Amino acid sequence: MPDRFHEGVGRFLVLPRQPYAGEHGHRPDFVTGYPADLIALATIMVAATRLSDGCHRYYFSHLSAKGDDVVSHFKPNKNNIAMLETSHVTIKEQECIISLEEGRLFAKTWTQEGDAPDRIAPILLFHDSLGCIDLWRSFPKHLAATTRRRVIAYDRLGFGRSDPYPGKLGSDFIRREAQHIVPQLCAQIGIAEFIACGHSVGGGMAVETAAYFQARCRALVTIAAQAFVEDRTLDGIRIAQGSFQDPANLARLAKYHGDKAAWAVSAWIETWLSPEFAHWTLDAALAAVHCPVLAVHGEQDEYGTSEHPKRIAAGRGTAHILPNTGHVPHREREEFLIDTIQQFLNGIEPLSR
Repeated sequence: MPDRFHEGVGRFLVLPRQPYAGEHGHRPDFVTGYPADLIALATIMVAATRLSDGCHRYYFSHLSAKGDDVVSHFKPNKNNIAMLETSHVTIKEQECIISLEEGRLFAKTWTQEGDAPDRIAPILLFHDSLGCIDLWRSFPKHLAATTRRRVIAYDRLGFGRSDPYPGKLGSDFIRREAQHIVPQLCAQIGIAEFIACGHSVGGGMAVETAAYFQARCRALVTIAAQAFVEDRTLDGIRIAQGSFQDPANLARLAKYHGDKAAWAVSAWIETWLSPEFAHWTLDAALAAVHCPVLAVHGEQDEYGTSEHPKRIAAGRGTAHILPNTGHVPHREREEFLIDTIQQFLNGIEPLSR
């Protein structure tokens, strides 16, 4: 990975491989080789995380050319070195409740301040089988900052901070989400054209949404999505089923889903392992997709082979396989994934500064 500097919420700098300095309060030792006008005193970094490719990502709470805009209990000094940009990126976050016939959805939006949110198509995120807004982590914020698009995510019924799912999950739940829930969501939030982007089973929902909203979906992005029922998918689910025999694993999930956690696990496992679901595919929906497609998949995804992104992208777009990556690219390779999505979207709908 080359040395590079990106927009984000706060600022971060990726440097070449070097000894890990710890998680808090340390600076990178390598700052030479950058133009002098891009190096200045700044506030102390708030965290450092090691990337899967051996690089380190250093986060800063704020950057200032004079180093005078600081966190109250830190003081700028010669060790607090960062790279500067000519402008700040500030992301406004808003939460809302969407009232449906079946219950209430919790939704959240990320919008870059200074940009008109309706100027370009927003990105609508669909979470995975055990996911929710909070489990996207920092991905929506950084996606909004880098793409300069409004990002919208919501907890499906039965997940996160939304109401419980009313009854048993049907085998048509993927198509139903696109055709019954998404229209209500778009109407209440005020979404016209959009980009559908989903992870895992959420990728399948994004496909179904693109097929249903042919005139309104500008682009489709899938992340580690399944396009059919595969042995590797079922094997991965059975392994996860065994892991949830440990109450501690269910308790960790309950931090995000509350008393809906057990339902979320059983709905996922029982639906995918049921005989009624064995012949499910996205083939019919894919045939109805007419927008550009980017299908991203980890080379080491434990829930599906590269046949899934190839089928999703076939004749419609690009299958992008990420090396040394598993089933959660937005956490394992967040920066690289966002760059890949940004390049794809810029090729479809380039932005002007």
